Amino acid sequence: MVLVPGNREERQYLHFFNTQATRALSGFFPSDFWNVFLPQLSHHNSTIRHAVTAVGVTYEQRALQLTAKSSRSESFALQQYNKAIQSFSEQLSHPQTPNVDVILITCALFICLEMLRYDPTRAMDHINGGLQILQSRVNEGRPVMVNSFDRHLLRLFHRLNIQNSLFGRPLLSLDLPREIPNISSLGKALEFENIEQAREVLITITNRALYLIQSINWVRPIVPEPVHQERLQRKRASKREFETWLTAFEALKRKPPQSVGISDPRAPLQLIMTYHASYFWLCNCLSRDEMGYDAYYANFEAIVTSAEQIIALCSDPKLVSFTKPFSMDAEVTPPLWWTAYKCRHPVLRRRAIDAMKQYPTREGMWEMKRQVMAVEMIVEREEAAISFLPVERRLPDDDHRIYAWVFWPAGESLLAPCPYLVISKSDIVNGVISQQWQDMYW
Repeated sequence: MVLVPGNREERQYLHFFNTQATRALSGFFPSDFWNVFLPQLSHHNSTIRHAVTAVGVTYEQRALQLTAKSSRSESFALQQYNKAIQSFSEQLSHPQTPNVDVILITCALFICLEMLRYDPTRAMDHINGGLQILQSRVNEGRPVMVNSFDRHLLRLFHRLNIQNSLFGRPLLSLDLPREIPNISSLGKALEFENIEQAREVLITITNRALYLIQSINWVRPIVPEPVHQERLQRKRASKREFETWLTAFEALKRKPPQSVGISDPRAPLQLIMTYHASYFWLCNCLSRDEMGYDAYYANFEAIVTSAEQIIALCSDPKLVSFTKPFSMDAEVTPPLWWTAYKCRHPVLRRRAIDAMKQYPTREGMWEMKRQVMAVEMIVEREEAAISFLPVERRLPDDDHRIYAWVFWPAGESLLAPCPYLVISKSDIVNGVISQQWQDMYW
């Protein structure tokens, strides 16, 4: 008999987490890390146990809504959270003996908890903390990936780094050993053994691409200035990496799914969405106007079609039990958002908005209701001068396109009204931006 530590209520939510919430953490890519290793660790480590219990309570209330919100449950979740923080702080205060894996796992659980609690700012703070722990580990000369669980944690924080950057935080450049070198020179020699490997490489090259994109001031497309050759060369190299990845991924998809680790048919569709969103953003990052996005209709179409297929699969009887209302990773919503935002084809962008409304999973820090309202306001503003035309003919010219749309503060998704900054070409006078602040009620 295995005796699970903790009182009755703690054991109840430990069991609930291990049987219900772990799927939300692994998403379309089931992993022994969440499904086996973490449940086992929660039985032996008090920090993990308290953090897991807090996530279990909050997941039941905020995501599944199986129980009515009560002050008792909220108090219990907060109590467990505080116990985990206290134990976590004690480990951090003894740098000679900390178990880095436990610290990073606890950090990941705190991130998950704050996402469930709709507190993006604190979630992003925890993400930055985890990334800094990883970087300090490298600076001290310790190996980053001792085993498969270390590798999983590293990749998790790579994905969270991307999510952070989409919410206005700088993309942190982890000075890690280049375990995945530039792949563009490999060409057809690049082969993936399984889908997890394909995902790992895609996230790595996406991080590199986003670091380049963020190094270019976001006003740069509006204010003309010389294109630095070094940036142009980096863009070309990054573009070749994505194209090399796609060739290898298409070859992987031709193999029997089970032989390459595809247990959920939504997984390859999600990777295709990430690829196309990263690719069109990279390709247009040095453009001086918004018209350049019109050349990437095929990429937008692939994103929307893949999302529609994912949504259909979510109601498939074979997969419905694996469709969860919350996912820690955000890999479907962001590509849909960027498509609805940057694709001006009137019919296709409306398909993207419809897909955002229909997707049943709340991902990471993304509040879908707010994102849908925002993009509908963008469409309304861009098409205002041509609203008399049939929908299929409403293609706005550059002067009416939104160049930048920024929520403020970036992480405060629950503000109502929510202030936002919108900038179009008409707001630029002699290279000076005229800031237009408005409120969004939702």
